[in-house]
Amino acid sequence: ASSTTTTITTESAGASEIRLSQSDERMLKQLAQAHLSEINLGKLAQDKAQSDEVKSFAKKMVDDYTKAQDELRQLAQSKSIALPAEPDRQQQSVEKKLAALSGEKFDRQYMQHEGTRAHRETYRLLERITSKAEDAELKSYAGKIIGTVESHQQMATDTRKNLKSTS
Repeated sequence: ASSTTTTITTESAGASEIRLSQSDERMLKQLAQAHLSEINLGKLAQDKAQSDEVKSFAKKMVDDYTKAQDELRQLAQSKSIALPAEPDRQQQSVEKKLAALSGEKFDRQYMQHEGTRAHRETYRLLERITSKAEDAELKSYAGKIIGTVESHQQMATDTRKNLKSTS
């Protein structure tokens, strides 16, 4: 009888791992959109930035968020969730505004966006996931990524200061 109980427990545990709550699924998708936005903006900055320091920062964003997005995609696949293919409307709007700029103006606006809104919003989302998510794997992922986002915020702040001191 105990082996039957074990089998049932294992099956039910496996089933609950796959299904995410609506709230967890929504947070996972928002995080995917934030990652996509960072990757798109980073690629844009690698093309348009005037400052080598901004280009270097942008390359780090593309590399780090591509890696983070790959890990998130694996997590989503294990939960049978399709991730969004593009950032949300607001993120796309920021991308359009930045795409219209060039030179120093682009550098300043991109670094201001990176140093303030983008990472702050992502950080708050990760905090919400680590405290409120029901899924242990999603929580663990957020806990791992939050340190990376903190270091990006610091890098963005430093890069912005350096831009101001050279202009």
